[in-house]
Amino acid sequence: MQVNSRSPVRFTGKIDIATPIKKVWAIMSDIEKWPEWNHDISSAKLLGKLEPGTSFVWKAGPSTITSLIKEVTPNKTMSWTGKTMGIRATHIWRLEQNGNGTRVTTEESWDGLVAKITKPLSQRTLEKSIKSGLKMLKDFSESIYNVNQNEEK
Repeated sequence: MQVNSRSPVRFTGKIDIATPIKKVWAIMSDIEKWPEWNHDISSAKLLGKLEPGTSFVWKAGPSTITSLIKEVTPNKTMSWTGKTMGIRATHIWRLEQNGNGTRVTTEESWDGLVAKITKPLSQRTLEKSIKSGLKMLKDFSESIYNVNQNEEK
């Protein structure tokens, strides 16, 4: 799956996390626990199993979004589409081994009249959301992993 390269609004962010890929995947793929590490999300409910064709409903800021999972490859990729307030979004997470840690790349595109009309504001909003989401995933993953590592010693 790819984001729409012709969308009026799109952004790609990357971050390196000093945590093994399986640990990052476990955190990232547990949709109902997103609010525990991503403070921009106030609720998330998976309506079935984590697999293509399953929907989930989540709230970020003032928006309630219903998304449809398109792809799930454990420890590698997860993607979904969603629609809210006249914007159609496509979102992709990719994980890669990076030494003993994980490189996470996430990209998203926004389509529709609202995205086109509000392009500058929408672009800033998307960039801020992706950057802050990646930073929160990194901070949470590393803090959980380091706590577990210290408990094992």
